[in-house]
Amino acid sequence: MNPLADTDVVCCAQLPDFFRKSNTPLEQMCSLALETINVNYPADQWLQVFNHGSYIENQAKVGADVYSELFSFYAAAGHNGSAFEEEIEAIRKALCQVCCLNTKLIKVVILSDL
Repeated sequence: MNPLADTDVVCCAQLPDFFRKSNTPLEQMCSLALETINVNYPADQWLQVFNHGSYIENQAKVGADVYSELFSFYAAAGHNGSAFEEEIEAIRKALCQVCCLNTKLIKVVILSDL
């Protein structure tokens, strides 16, 4: 049985407003990102799942943090992996967590910095 068989999955890879990273202050980029999230995926209508991959260069370790209102965890990959691979694994684990929840969720968005 596939829990996603009757579910629509939409992938969005960009912010609706165009800006250049090199010309935009960090505070403004953060503000634009949060505004986009809150306009397109309001927390009262969507379960927002945040995903962030990390790489510790001097230790060559990778991992990813996953956080939502209903669950959070850190997925460590150890050595010899890439931050990209761990980010994908964390998204997979987040999807598994969503599918295992006892609540009936209509709308879930996974927000990643891939």
